[in-house]
Amino acid sequence: MEIVFYEKHNDYFKKNGITGFYGDVLDLYKLDIAIDGITYDDKWTVKRFLKGKFLSNNSRIDSIFKYLELNPEIIKVKLCDLSKTDFKFVLLAKTLLLNKNIIVFDYFDVGLAYKDQKRLIRIIRTLKKDGKTIVIVSKDLVFLSHIAESIIVYKDGEIIYNGNINDLTKLDIVIDENITKFIKLANSKNAKLDYTLDSKELLKDIYRSVY
Repeated sequence: MEIVFYEKHNDYFKKNGITGFYGDVLDLYKLDIAIDGITYDDKWTVKRFLKGKFLSNNSRIDSIFKYLELNPEIIKVKLCDLSKTDFKFVLLAKTLLLNKNIIVFDYFDVGLAYKDQKRLIRIIRTLKKDGKTIVIVSKDLVFLSHIAESIIVYKDGEIIYNGNINDLTKLDIVIDENITKFIKLANSKNAKLDYTLDSKELLKDIYRSVY
């Protein structure tokens, strides 16, 4: 679905913040979180999809396109002819037009080029500043470690963790065990490295600790 939303806040997610959810969007249903998606016909143009029956303010669309770094020319393109990346961000544009306060990114990061992941992170951080509550459903812990303020891990029908991403070393989930072991060993020798799932960030941290 790429992007969904819900209306009522709950205690699972960080209000006006960014929560990572390591699981599947269907797991949210199991937690009795009623999420809604966006319906569309992929033969619609972007303009028809965004304007719908009620929106007549083109300047609002222009503003959101600039906010999301979307090329205004795609307004004339059919949804089915968009690139996968543009389609994802057009869905987000529609969500912003609907003025939803709680936005769920459902595997939104999958298939995004590195530059578009960075773009997404910038946008999400700005949405948080604007008072939105953000939930990012992903199986990429490296991506979540770059953006989420807290993380929920859902496994075997229950939440097995809800807290800071730095404590994920305590969990038996898919992470790079070599990185984890190295950080633990280095810190046992007073290296004081921050926990990270990203090997590039770890190398930077090691360099900083040495120099």
